[in-house]
Amino acid sequence: MDAEAVKFSFAVSSPETVSSMMKKHVVYTVKTEPTGYCVRRRYNDFQWLRDTLVQRYTGLFIPALPASTTFSTKTPLALGKTDIEGDFVKNRMSQLHMFMQQLCRIPFVRTDPSLHAFISVQSERDFKTVVDQGVEKLSAYENWPNPGLDSWFAIIEPCSLTAVDVNRTIGDFSRQLENIRTVLDQMERECRSTGRKAVQLAKAMSALTDQTVNWQKLELDLLDPNKNEYQNSQGPRIRVLMNQLVSGQSYWSNTVAIIPKIIARIYLTGIQFQYVQVEGFRALLHARESVLHDLERAEKDKLKAFEEKEKYLANPPPEQRRMSLTGFIKQKTLVDYEDVCQKKTDIVNGLFLTQERMTKGLIHCEIDRFYKDRVEIINTLLGSLAAINLEIALNTNIKWTEVVATAGLDTDQFREIVGVLQQTMDDEDVFQDA
Repeated sequence: MDAEAVKFSFAVSSPETVSSMMKKHVVYTVKTEPTGYCVRRRYNDFQWLRDTLVQRYTGLFIPALPASTTFSTKTPLALGKTDIEGDFVKNRMSQLHMFMQQLCRIPFVRTDPSLHAFISVQSERDFKTVVDQGVEKLSAYENWPNPGLDSWFAIIEPCSLTAVDVNRTIGDFSRQLENIRTVLDQMERECRSTGRKAVQLAKAMSALTDQTVNWQKLELDLLDPNKNEYQNSQGPRIRVLMNQLVSGQSYWSNTVAIIPKIIARIYLTGIQFQYVQVEGFRALLHARESVLHDLERAEKDKLKAFEEKEKYLANPPPEQRRMSLTGFIKQKTLVDYEDVCQKKTDIVNGLFLTQERMTKGLIHCEIDRFYKDRVEIINTLLGSLAAINLEIALNTNIKWTEVVATAGLDTDQFREIVGVLQQTMDDEDVFQDA
């Protein structure tokens, strides 16, 4: 099975609140194309999938997930509303969708048995077995080939590293991450502020529209011969103009009303997802540092074990048995010292291999892929602006082709934005309680 040949497209949609054991949780529909798989998964299942992939693919950056609980003041990018059926669920659904879309762009994980179980196992009992005991417990995945994992290690193993280049590259990238994090945090606050202002503007436009309707009613009353003696000769023209005025005002009011929803559902969600990815990558860098510290301590333990062995060889004590409360304690022999040295050596070798794979993956692959993934996310933000242009176009009879040309989107991208906009139309106001 060729990892490059297996390509999927995932869609996360249709959140549904489910009651279980006196508690509520939300399940989402995960649909896979072209296989047609359709399963229901909760947030913890997504978390299991990511944790499994992170553990298996050393050095490979697996996209980060949104927060595991409702956003609060402890979370830098809080959404405001936190009710289980409100804005939080829709925002999480959008970010889970982005997570799956980013995941399907990584060729190495496309053949992973855990991913395939996640997208295809429909039985809750079977999937619980996968989560609790491992995917190999299901007969369908017992001998599942995973060439993607081999391909990943085959790519990074031959790569060469120098300490100076590694330290300079990772140090500079850490600085860039911190700068991006700061700007995204500022963008989130500005989006929220703009959203609240847009809500107020939408209310003002709605009030203006209501007043315009009242004006229309007055003009029509003035044209009613049963209410007025004097008949205005311009009455028919005034009637047509007032109808057009109310219609035009309603169009603009509807356009303004959709802006807060677009900011929250698309723009703000994209910013939050980028922020989560930055935090995820910073966590990967911290994990590498942790492994380096563990390796340093393990090497010291190894050196100490070999020193004790050398002392034993230099002056082996006479064999004797000491008595304790629980019985005789046998004195250490050369075999015991060699066994300890071997265990310490194995620990050092394992940690060294882990840090080497993590470092090679970062330097030669993942930092570059991080920015490629950000291109896709920024394209989504561009799409949000196109959605606003689309709504204006629909309400002002501007040709769609002109909007596409202005936004710089191709036809497929534009259709995707239309779909997002249609889902957004029926949402509640999202900045009301922010």
